[in-house]
Amino acid sequence: MNSIHISKDELYTMINHDIPNGRMFSIVFTRKAAKCEHCGKSNQKWNNLEKCPICGNVLSKERYSRVQLGVKNPKNCTKPGQGKFIGESGEEAMKDGRLKYFDMDVVNADGSRGCYRQCVIDNIHCLHINGIEYIID
Repeated sequence: MNSIHISKDELYTMINHDIPNGRMFSIVFTRKAAKCEHCGKSNQKWNNLEKCPICGNVLSKERYSRVQLGVKNPKNCTKPGQGKFIGESGEEAMKDGRLKYFDMDVVNADGSRGCYRQCVIDNIHCLHINGIEYIID
């Protein structure tokens, strides 16, 4: 796989202009809160710990997500703005430095897969698309 180093500004441009809606790609980013993959608990206070204070297993500080932008009204999720919260558009989140995306790997309570997620763009370490790994410096 080819690797290319890009800046944060180039990452923003790529997300805003170069990746078409519906195109799948993957990202690796730092989690907001460390998570134990064994017991499923997470907490921001654990970010400086290596082991889960509940079960003792290793904490995950990074997340890998298969991403799709521009997904509208998937069957297993509430349409944005129609649920408990008003919600915000992807453009509004981008202005605040967050990437809103549809994650195909999330397993929902009913067993279906896929749901909306978001991450802080400055926390993205790399992006994979079209066989190229973009490493963000």
